[in-house]
Amino acid sequence: MPRKEKNTPTAPNGKQVKFSEPLGKATLLQFWATTCNPSKLQNKELKELFRRYKIEGLEIIAISRDLHKEDWVESKLISG
Repeated sequence: MPRKEKNTPTAPNGKQVKFSEPLGKATLLQFWATTCNPSKLQNKELKELFRRYKIEGLEIIAISRDLHKEDWVESKLISG
Protein backbone atom coordinates (compact mmCIF):
# COMPACT_ATOMS: atom_id res chain seq x y z
CA MET A 1 0.00 0.00 0.00
CA PRO A 2 1.50 3.39 -1.01
CA ARG A 3 2.32 5.72 1.83
CA LYS A 4 0.17 8.86 1.92
CA GLU A 5 2.21 12.06 1.92
CA LYS A 6 1.52 14.91 4.28
CA ASN A 7 2.12 18.57 3.55
CA THR A 8 2.83 18.22 -0.14
CA PRO A 9 3.80 21.65 -1.48
CA THR A 10 1.76 23.25 -4.23
CA ALA A 11 3.50 24.89 -7.17
CA PRO A 12 2.41 28.33 -8.39
CA ASN A 13 0.55 26.59 -11.23
CA GLY A 14 -1.55 24.72 -8.64
CA LYS A 15 0.09 21.32 -9.20
CA GLN A 16 1.09 19.40 -6.07
CA VAL A 17 4.71 18.27 -5.86
CA LYS A 18 5.19 14.78 -4.42
CA PHE A 19 8.76 14.10 -3.38
CA SER A 20 8.11 10.39 -3.01
CA GLU A 21 7.65 10.06 -6.78
CA PRO A 22 10.88 9.83 -8.73
CA LEU A 23 11.21 12.79 -11.04
CA GLY A 24 13.60 11.03 -13.43
CA LYS A 25 15.89 14.04 -13.52
CA ALA A 26 18.60 15.65 -11.46
CA THR A 27 16.55 17.74 -9.04
CA LEU A 28 17.86 20.41 -6.71
CA LEU A 29 15.67 21.44 -3.75
CA GLN A 30 16.19 24.92 -2.37
CA PHE A 31 14.45 26.30 0.71
CA TRP A 32 14.40 30.08 0.89
CA ALA A 33 12.59 33.08 2.40
CA THR A 34 12.13 36.68 1.36
CA THR A 35 13.64 37.76 4.69
CA CYS A 36 16.91 35.95 3.94
CA ASN A 37 19.20 38.05 1.73
CA PRO A 38 21.68 35.20 1.09
CA SER A 39 18.77 33.10 -0.19
CA LYS A 40 17.72 35.83 -2.60
CA LEU A 41 21.28 36.11 -3.93
CA GLN A 42 21.41 32.35 -4.32
CA ASN A 43 18.16 32.47 -6.32
CA LYS A 44 19.93 34.57 -8.96
CA GLU A 45 22.79 32.05 -9.14
CA LEU A 46 20.35 29.16 -9.41
CA LYS A 47 18.58 30.85 -12.33
CA GLU A 48 21.89 30.93 -14.20
CA LEU A 49 22.63 27.32 -13.25
CA PHE A 50 19.21 26.30 -14.56
CA ARG A 51 19.72 28.18 -17.84
CA ARG A 52 23.01 26.31 -18.34
CA TYR A 53 21.82 22.80 -17.47
CA LYS A 54 18.09 22.60 -18.17
CA ILE A 55 18.79 21.03 -21.56
CA GLU A 56 20.52 18.19 -19.69
CA GLY A 57 17.48 17.65 -17.48
CA LEU A 58 18.21 19.75 -14.40
CA GLU A 59 15.13 20.65 -12.37
CA ILE A 60 15.14 23.15 -9.51
CA ILE A 61 12.34 23.25 -6.98
CA ALA A 62 12.51 26.35 -4.78
CA ILE A 63 10.32 26.18 -1.70
CA SER A 64 9.55 29.44 0.04
CA ARG A 65 9.37 29.40 3.83
CA ASP A 66 7.24 32.55 3.78
CA LEU A 67 3.83 32.28 5.39
CA HIS A 68 2.04 34.45 2.85
CA LYS A 69 2.14 33.83 -0.90
CA GLU A 70 2.06 37.58 -1.55
CA ASP A 71 5.49 37.95 0.09
CA TRP A 72 7.31 35.63 -2.30
CA VAL A 73 5.31 36.74 -5.34
CA GLU A 74 6.31 40.36 -4.65
CA SER A 75 9.92 39.32 -4.05
CA LYS A 76 9.95 37.35 -7.32
CA LEU A 77 8.68 40.38 -9.21
CA ILE A 78 11.33 42.62 -7.67
CA SER A 79 14.27 40.24 -8.20
CA GLY A 80 13.18 39.19 -11.69
